[in-house]
Amino acid sequence: FVHASDVAKASILIMKKKGEGIYNIATEKSYTIESVAKMCIKIVGSGSLITKNKSLQKERNKKVFNLNNNLIKRRYKFK
Repeated sequence: FVHASDVAKASILIMKKKGEGIYNIATEKSYTIESVAKMCIKIVGSGSLITKNKSLQKERNKKVFNLNNNLIKRRYKFK
């Protein structure tokens, strides 16, 4: 997951430098779908997690997506 403002900052940085290529824009932290859902519930102040399929319920806490953003950090000093 990544914040829209981070994507915008990275895009502007690359355009200003006349860069080309494909870059991963990602946070240093990894989150599961379940942890993001819980954050949303906390921010909104209400809600619940519902999974109809029991096997999906076990999986939602395991899935973590990691992107390597070293290229944009190295090439453009993106933080």
